[in-house]
Amino acid sequence: MGAKLDLEVFEEKGEHVVSGVLRGADGTWFPVLDGVPCFLTGTLRPDLTEFAARHGLAYDASEGSAAQAEQKLTNQTFSDKWRRFKQYGLEPDHQDFLFEWYTKKLGLASRDELVAFYRAKRRTLEVGPGSGFNSAFMAKCAPAANVF
Repeated sequence: MGAKLDLEVFEEKGEHVVSGVLRGADGTWFPVLDGVPCFLTGTLRPDLTEFAARHGLAYDASEGSAAQAEQKLTNQTFSDKWRRFKQYGLEPDHQDFLFEWYTKKLGLASRDELVAFYRAKRRTLEVGPGSGFNSAFMAKCAPAANVF
């Protein structure tokens, strides 16, 4: 489902990673800022000059030059979506639809296979901008895993 990333923790609170970096074998890295991994690249990536210097990471500061304008547009777009669909994923009908969609997307035959799929994972990153329904489901399926 993607390249393996190794987690290096810089700061923890209890069992939660507050600050760190996810490193790829090819030298790419993605920061964990305030507990949230940032996978943005190019002009969408925020200015990480200070973060990179503090942790000895190679960084091209020109990558994030337009990030603030793009982030503002993203915030406006998803804020509207969140206002209009506050309960999305929380209603039983929505959940039935979403479970069916996920099983098809992942090439699985049933909800039981979907549960087993997530149970087999040590770490799962769910990056949807929604209600948190997906993250909660993944965490229930794999209580010993890290779900971000």
